Amino acid sequence: MLFEVIKRDGRVEPFDTKKIEKVIKVCAKGLNIDLQKFSQKLALFLKPRMTTREIQHNLITAAISLIVTEENKEDWSRFANRLILVDFKKEIRVRREQKYKAEVTRYGFFANFEDFYRFLKEYIAKGVYSKLFLEIPTDVLKELYYKIFDKENFSNPLWNRAKHMQTQKFIRSYLTEENNFPIELPEEVWFLQSLLGFLPSVKNYGSDWKDYKQKVLRHYTYLSEFLIIPATPQMLNLRRAKANLSSCFILDVNDNTESIVHTQSQIAQISRNAGGVGLYIGKLRPSGSWIKGNRGKANKITDWVKIYEATVNAFNQQGKRKGSLTAALPVWHKDILDFLEVIDLDIGEVTKKSPDVFTQVVIPDFF
Repeated sequence: MLFEVIKRDGRVEPFDTKKIEKVIKVCAKGLNIDLQKFSQKLALFLKPRMTTREIQHNLITAAISLIVTEENKEDWSRFANRLILVDFKKEIRVRREQKYKAEVTRYGFFANFEDFYRFLKEYIAKGVYSKLFLEIPTDVLKELYYKIFDKENFSNPLWNRAKHMQTQKFIRSYLTEENNFPIELPEEVWFLQSLLGFLPSVKNYGSDWKDYKQKVLRHYTYLSEFLIIPATPQMLNLRRAKANLSSCFILDVNDNTESIVHTQSQIAQISRNAGGVGLYIGKLRPSGSWIKGNRGKANKITDWVKIYEATVNAFNQQGKRKGSLTAALPVWHKDILDFLEVIDLDIGEVTKKSPDVFTQVVIPDFF
């Protein structure tokens, strides 16, 4: 097939099938997949004057499409995963080389610690990463960096352990972005999380830096081998400035306007920082109740649930995933039947429903 392609740096050159064949063979190594079928599927996506980014994305699309139709689905998924990693890390490498004029390995990380430290301090200054990293002695940080990011013996943990959906989820949901593209690698996230996670052991609990280094290396290994999978707030925030590391917050709303509005504000702040909310709404008056100083009657409890649902949906978790709210109502509350149906779209008015809320019924011990 003879046509031209547009390189990532804008150059136009003839399409070299040997380059793409090399990538395919590297990604297929050790996997039981039919490369002839893959080539036939890929041919459907190729056209003249495509960018190399488009070609790489079509490689990924072709591989994912074969997961459904072919046997050995796990191997096809791992093949797609490797293609995703090749594309992502190449893009990271190109961007870093252009921005920092530094040597970057084919895995995407800086070959020299000094360049990584320059990158780290830049995003600390921008308010992205925590200033606590500056409390770690440079020699400690440097030693740990070279032990993990050894360009000759890098383990490349996602290559063999992950499937394509896991890697896609990690890249899209948990990596810090700038101008709609990640600035960091998954391995760097694990490294930075490990660094901060054990810093209190030195600052507050009397550990020395030797013990700290051992803990960081062990924790990084556990993360990279998926023996530990942190909760969402830790995945998102444990390296960032002003980070929330708690997963769940319990709130209690009182039966007055000030409390209702204040609770909505609390929910917004919690959700935007990747926390989930558990809300007790049993103190709110039931529908039809008298409103002091007014001839009107109170709305149903489900109207307040809908407002709080809209709040967590609008203030989603740093734009990475939907907010999470569970609402709890006691079994003796007058609106309990309406509450039980608030998530059921098949009953009643759809506009009154809150399908994204998790409902709880509270049953006291004395009931």
